[in-house]
Amino acid sequence: MIVCVIAIGYGESEGKPHKSKPVSKLCDVPEADMPKWFKNGVIAAMMAPTALNQQKFLISLVDDSVKITAKRGVFTKVDLGIVKYNFEAASGHKCL
Repeated sequence: MIVCVIAIGYGESEGKPHKSKPVSKLCDVPEADMPKWFKNGVIAAMMAPTALNQQKFLISLVDDSVKITAKRGVFTKVDLGIVKYNFEAASGHKCL
C-alpha cells in the first residue's frame, strides 16, 4: 500500500514561503535552556515539510534524549518520520 508519493524536480516557480509555528508551540524546552545541538535540530524540524503545513508534532528533551511525538491529524505519522529525519540530520543526535 502506497502511503505517499514524493515528487523530485523543479517546479514552474520557486513557490512561496509558509509560516512556521513558534518554537514554544513545537517544543516543551525553553529556548534559553536548549543546548546548541538541540536548537539546531528544532530549527531543522521547523523547516521540515509536513502534510498540509500543520506542524503537528512536539519535541521534548529528557536527560539528553530527544523524543518527538505526533499529535492527532491527517498524515501525522508520515510527518513524524520526516521531522525526525530533519532533526537527526541537523543535530547529529538520534530521536526516540
